[in-house]
Amino acid sequence: MTSRPIAPVPRVWIAVFLLPCWVTAALGIAAASLPGVGIAVASLALAGLILAGQVGKYPALTIVGLAWLGVVLLIGAGLAALLGSVPALLIGGVLAMIATIAGVRIALPWGQARAAALARKGRAIREWEWVYTGRDFALSHPLARRLGGIIWVVAFIIGQWMFALYTLVQIGAPVWPWLVFAFYSLLPLLTVIALFRRHPIAWPLVWWGLLMGLPFSLPLIVYWADGVRPNLIYRHRFERLVTPGEESV
Repeated sequence: MTSRPIAPVPRVWIAVFLLPCWVTAALGIAAASLPGVGIAVASLALAGLILAGQVGKYPALTIVGLAWLGVVLLIGAGLAALLGSVPALLIGGVLAMIATIAGVRIALPWGQARAAALARKGRAIREWEWVYTGRDFALSHPLARRLGGIIWVVAFIIGQWMFALYTLVQIGAPVWPWLVFAFYSLLPLLTVIALFRRHPIAWPLVWWGLLMGLPFSLPLIVYWADGVRPNLIYRHRFERLVTPGEESV
């Protein structure tokens, strides 16, 4: 099985992703102090590593991703003062999701280039493909009889709902945020029901909940995307290991 080459991300996208670096560098220079200049140089160095795409690019990408978390929290705090906590949480979640998707998309061509380089040296990386088994076989498999680690996904979805409820109670929210909360409570409820009933609709519903919970949901996102049990139960498919270049059967 061969992978279709992924085109590098346009530099303008990377420049937007590096927005925390540019802002931090500008503030450091404006401070007109030795620590400020040091912070500016460090921020520009991070940007340079990612733009160059050479040594140190992955740690730099991770640090910028963490910087985006700070940006989202600051924006969320400002929006909370203007719009209320619930809209601020929704907008902050969308911003965090966009930044995460951009970071992953920037890194994908790097990983593919490294895999190609290793293959040229005779050290090809083993890949995998998903083989669809059909609903009856999948749900009759021993792995599908217990939810296993999926219980942690259920706990996270319920925890998100409880956190939103706690926030509304603490801030003494007026009527309209409670109406919005009541409407959005349907999604966690449907998600939990679908998870326990082993219904395929749980697959996109869980993705919605986990992406809204970034960055705290990152380990569960990895599990939900690549875990054998979630893919078997909710997508009715298994992993089949193949070597690069092997034809799918």
